Amino acid sequence: MPWYYGWNVVGVGMSFQAITFGLTLYVYGFWVKPLADEFGASRFDIMLGLMLLNVVMGLAAPFAGRAMDIKPIRLLIIGGALAMAAGFVIAGLAPALWVFVGAYALLVSMGVLLAGPLASSTLSAKWFRARRGLAIGWSSVGTSIGGLAMPAVVTWLILNEGWRNAHFAMALIVLVGIVPVVWLIVANTPEDKGIEPEPESTKPHLIAQAAKARPWTTGQILSERSFWAAAIAFGFLTMVFGGVQAHLVPYVQDRGLAGENPAILMSVMAFAGIIGKILFGAATDRLSHRLLFYSASVVLAAALILLRLLPSFDVLIVASALLGLATGGFLPLIGAVVAGQFGPIAFGRVMGLLGPFTMPVAVLGPPLAGYIFDLTGSYVQAFELFLGMIVIAGVAVIFLRDTDMNEKPLVTPAE
Repeated sequence: MPWYYGWNVVGVGMSFQAITFGLTLYVYGFWVKPLADEFGASRFDIMLGLMLLNVVMGLAAPFAGRAMDIKPIRLLIIGGALAMAAGFVIAGLAPALWVFVGAYALLVSMGVLLAGPLASSTLSAKWFRARRGLAIGWSSVGTSIGGLAMPAVVTWLILNEGWRNAHFAMALIVLVGIVPVVWLIVANTPEDKGIEPEPESTKPHLIAQAAKARPWTTGQILSERSFWAAAIAFGFLTMVFGGVQAHLVPYVQDRGLAGENPAILMSVMAFAGIIGKILFGAATDRLSHRLLFYSASVVLAAALILLRLLPSFDVLIVASALLGLATGGFLPLIGAVVAGQFGPIAFGRVMGLLGPFTMPVAVLGPPLAGYIFDLTGSYVQAFELFLGMIVIAGVAVIFLRDTDMNEKPLVTPAE
């Protein structure tokens, strides 16, 4: 069988996600101690940068998602990379915490939005048909690759160059690692590259889905029960993961496990995330999305319970692996849910519309955990609260229409 060019596009998606996610969401916790020492800031204040980054991304996501359905995604990705690099430079020069926070909120956020999972998943949905879930799963592996590699890189930079020069180096990584390869390889669709699209699935219900697929309007999307079920479920799960991920490094450092130990745990979590994304990505083409959601939720809850017990470093490695495995499955799962419910034509628009509705919940994770720590001196109550959030997400997903072989998937709006 000849090599399908779509896998080249998936590979590029993996690479730019590894850089943008790896240098932001996976390492933001590394700035807590340096910024606290430099500016005398509380953890809540520092985490405002991550919160506002997510707020801006959520507000801008509908526009970015729609743009990716009608504009050259290559140019959008490159624009995001340039904005992120500028943000890192400004953060490295910041004379006060508010400048650092503003750089992340206004510029770095554009890099994660335009050169992150939204772009990569949209490309995968447009390039693949029968193997769409597998492609989205593989493309999302990039975020975990970034989590595997970048904590070690940033740790080295901070220890040897300081947090300011580390940001200058990160800007260079973004420019060199994203712009040239995206310009040379990425195209929106197979047709844009003069390539025959991948054949549709041989499964009868997916053939019928492809035959009836058509564009959705914003009103039709917002009127669907499945849209709101996905927004609530994935919003709360993103809140949990974001809160734990942002505070895992200071949590470990508070327990006297500094040095390279935090980077080891982040790398373990990222490696497990790779496994989770591949497994869940492939499974979304075959199994009930609701079943997969509950499976990942149980694993995530187990990780939180271990963290709640204030474990040894060996047990922390297990907890980090469970965190990675669970959260690794959510990214390809949400992409598969959207593609199955609404089809590839409106994929970018639906994913973008989810942003403003998941954002108000999702962004609360890091600052809320920081506030609880500032108030109590511990993360225990935060972990307990996050367990409750998993329950809420599980209730919401009951109302999600399934897309397995036993239930007819929703593909087009009602006539």
